[in-house]
Amino acid sequence: MPAQTPARGPRGTRGSTAPDHAVSLARQLHRSARDAATADRHPAAIRQMRRGLALLDTPGIDPQERLEVRTRLRNTLAFCLAETGKVDDGLTQLAGVGQELAQLRDEALRAHLSTLVNLNRAALLCRVGRMDEGIAQLDREIELSERRLVALGDPVTGGPAANGSGAGADREALDLLALALSNRGNAHGEVHRHDKAVRDLHRAVELADAHDLPLRAAIAKHALGNAVQRA
Repeated sequence: MPAQTPARGPRGTRGSTAPDHAVSLARQLHRSARDAATADRHPAAIRQMRRGLALLDTPGIDPQERLEVRTRLRNTLAFCLAETGKVDDGLTQLAGVGQELAQLRDEALRAHLSTLVNLNRAALLCRVGRMDEGIAQLDREIELSERRLVALGDPVTGGPAANGSGAGADREALDLLALALSNRGNAHGEVHRHDKAVRDLHRAVELADAHDLPLRAAIAKHALGNAVQRA
């Protein structure tokens, strides 16, 4: 991480306000925490995210920017808490986030962050054995994601946009939809609904292959192979 000096803004230029600097540092801490989590250094990641959340209490921060960064920090913090065995604490971090996000004016950003939070919540519910709740959360998120994508074209075949623009569907949204399908397939497998597991995982593979998402496709194919053996 770059040196942190209160007199300088996100790019080290003088004249930036304290609120701008606080947001910049909070974003940097989130990036650093994600790197730490990827390296399985979850306690370090948790400390960094708590520092980032504290910075967002700085007076004068734009409420919309605070809401965005706070949501990202809380979502990743919930994951890291779960990775250290504190799944209930992780779920507590996510409580009320959906209602808060309703205040975010940027519709695309609101949809993206809502998807991240809801998929995370579903995963944590499944981890503590609340499988039906987790699957129900995934049901809702998959339906919402498909509705958002339909105007941009068929999310599986990559067909032309319904509005005639020919623009492709949002790649990140497609990746999250494939993730949601994979997660729901795995959850169905855990409760021995093997036919549903195979169906969801097959859809995830189709989606990932159609939109050149190789990592997502590889993970889904591996899970699909296991599900087929159990079916």
